[in-house]
Amino acid sequence: MKKIPDRLLSTIVVILTLTVLSSISRAQHVNPKCCDYPARPDAVKIQFFLEACAVPGESERGMMPYFDCQSYVLGIIDGYRLLKSSSPKDRQICLPESITTREVLELIWKSYPNWEIAEHRQAAEVILEVIRKEFQCDGK
Repeated sequence: MKKIPDRLLSTIVVILTLTVLSSISRAQHVNPKCCDYPARPDAVKIQFFLEACAVPGESERGMMPYFDCQSYVLGIIDGYRLLKSSSPKDRQICLPESITTREVLELIWKSYPNWEIAEHRQAAEVILEVIRKEFQCDGK
């Protein structure tokens, strides 16, 4: 087997190191144009949420830069799972381990055909309502 010259080996190691470090350093910084939208209690209304889900990556009104339907749903589910034990037993939701955003949207559609939901309602409220209705623990 032929030995790789030390100089070539050193160059390869430097290139790989720079590639890995540049990826890591990018991931350690927040985009300065991102994430200044305040988390007010009424920030994400249901109609805005449904619009964002209909056209992933953009919304007609541009109310919230970087808003993403799927990330929002996954965040609500993730947050609920962390807080589940502090909920009263009769209000707990027994979510399937691998529930998808599509399944959540289908549950909203099932409960509210034609998306007929009062505009003042918060998206998180509606999402938790429909998954609670579908996945109530029943004393588990």
